[in-house]
Amino acid sequence: MFRYLRKHWFLSVLVLLLFVFSGYGVYWNASAVFIGPDEFGVVVAHFGQPLTPGQVLAGPGQKGVREQVLGPGSHEIHPFVETVERFPIIHILPGTDKVNEQGKLVPLTKPEVGIVTSLAGRPLKQGDFLANPGEKGILKKVLVPGRYALNPYAYKIERSEATIIDAGSVGVVTHLVGTLATADLVKAGERGVLEDPIPPGLYWLNPKEFHVTTIKVGYQEIAFESGDSITFPSKDGDTIKIDATVVWGIMPGDAPHIVKQFGSEKAVVDNAIKPQAESKARVAGSNYRSREFVEGDSRERFQEEFFHKLRDELETKHVRVLLALVRNIEVPEAVRKPIQLSKIAVEEELTNRVRTETAKVQTQLNEIRATVEIESVKVRAETEKLALEEASRGTAEAARLQAETKVKVSEMDAEAAKLRGESKKVLGIATAEVAAMHGHNNSEALRKRFEPFGDANAYGLWRFAESLADNLKIEIRDAQPAAPGADAELLKQLKALSGSK
Repeated sequence: MFRYLRKHWFLSVLVLLLFVFSGYGVYWNASAVFIGPDEFGVVVAHFGQPLTPGQVLAGPGQKGVREQVLGPGSHEIHPFVETVERFPIIHILPGTDKVNEQGKLVPLTKPEVGIVTSLAGRPLKQGDFLANPGEKGILKKVLVPGRYALNPYAYKIERSEATIIDAGSVGVVTHLVGTLATADLVKAGERGVLEDPIPPGLYWLNPKEFHVTTIKVGYQEIAFESGDSITFPSKDGDTIKIDATVVWGIMPGDAPHIVKQFGSEKAVVDNAIKPQAESKARVAGSNYRSREFVEGDSRERFQEEFFHKLRDELETKHVRVLLALVRNIEVPEAVRKPIQLSKIAVEEELTNRVRTETAKVQTQLNEIRATVEIESVKVRAETEKLALEEASRGTAEAARLQAETKVKVSEMDAEAAKLRGESKKVLGIATAEVAAMHGHNNSEALRKRFEPFGDANAYGLWRFAESLADNLKIEIRDAQPAAPGADAELLKQLKALSGSK
C-alpha cells in the first residue's frame, strides 16, 4: 500500500487535502450562528471554571451564561464548546393614535415605559429601594419606547403605561422613596406628597418610584336630588327635604392638599362635600319653622346661610365653593297646604278687589261715554236748528231782496222813460239849431259853437247834459238783459253822460 502511495503521491496529497477541507467545512458550519433582525442571542459556555456563590453571569473562562448578547447578523462561536439561545427583541411601544370623527387626534393605546429589574450585581445599600447601574434590584431609570436586547438571564422587563396629564388637570406626585419628612407636603428628594404639582404633559416616570394622581382643576357641580336629596328637621320638628346644586372646584395650588387629605376627587365628594352639605343644611335649617320655608324671605335667608356655612367650612379643606343653590324645598303637606290656601285666598281677594275697582272704572267710563254721546246729539240738534234758521233767514232775505230789486227796476224804468223824453226834446232843439246853422251860412257864431263838437248829435248831447241839475246822480243798473236793439243807443249815450258829468 505504501509502495502504491509513493508511486501515486499526487493523488494521495489530493485526497488528504480533500479530507482537510471537508473537516474545516464541517467545523465552520458548526461554529457559524445567524441571528435574525427581530431577535438576539445569548451565549452559554459548557466548559470552564464554575461560578462563584451569588454570581449569575459567567465571565471569560467560566462555565455558564455569558453577559454579552449577540445582535442581529452572523456570528462565529466555538462549536461543541458553546451554544447560542435565541430570544425575541423587547419592544417598548410608543402608543398609537387615531383620528376621530371630529378630525382630532386621540390616543388609541398609551405610550409605555419599561421597568427593569437587575437580576445580577451588587446588593443594595441599606435603606435604598431602587438600584443604580451595577446593583441588583429595580433600576431607577426606565426604558422609553424603543427596541431592546437585554439578557433575560440578567434582567427582567415589566411594561407599564407612561404618565399622561390631560389638559384641564394637574398631576400630584407622591415620591415613594427618599428621606422621611415631617411636613404635610415635601420637597424633591423627600418621601411623601410633593408640594408642586406637574402640569399637563407626557412623563417617563418610574411607577416604582413615583405615584401620580390626576386631579381635575376648575369648577364642577354636584346635584342633591331624587334619592340624594338632603333631609333635616325644622325648628318645630317637621322633616324638611331640599334639592340643591353645589358648584365646587379645586385650584392647581390646592391639588396636593386634596391628595394629602382625601387621596382622590371621588373621596372629596364622598368625604367632604356630601357630609358637609347635609351638616350645614341641618345647622341652618334648625333655626326656621316649617312654615318659614314656604315664605319667600325666609327661604332666601336659609339659602344664604346654607351657602356661606358650606363655603367657609370647605375652604379650610382647600375646596372652593362657588355656589350652593337650593332649587326646591318640600315641607309636610299639613303645613304647606293651609299656607298655600291662605295665600290663594289673599290672592283671590286681591283679584276680586281689582275686578271690583275695574268694574267701577268701567261703569264710570260708560257713563262718561253716554254723556259724551248725549252732548254730541244735542250739539248736532242745535247745529241742525241753526242751519234751518239760517236757511229760513236766507230765504226771507232773498225774497225781500228780490222784491226790492223789482221796485228798483220799476223806478229805473220810469226814470229811463223820463230820460228818453227829455233826450228827445233836447235832441229836437239841437237838430233845429243845426238846421238853422246850415240854413244861414253867414251865421259865424253858430258855426263856432258847433265846430268843437264835430257833428250835430254831439252838440245836442252837450246841450242835454248842460240842462241837467248839478246834484243829479245817475246810476246805471242792468236789472235784466235788454232786448236786442231796445234803447241800446240810449243806454250807451246815458253811460257816456254819467261818465262826463
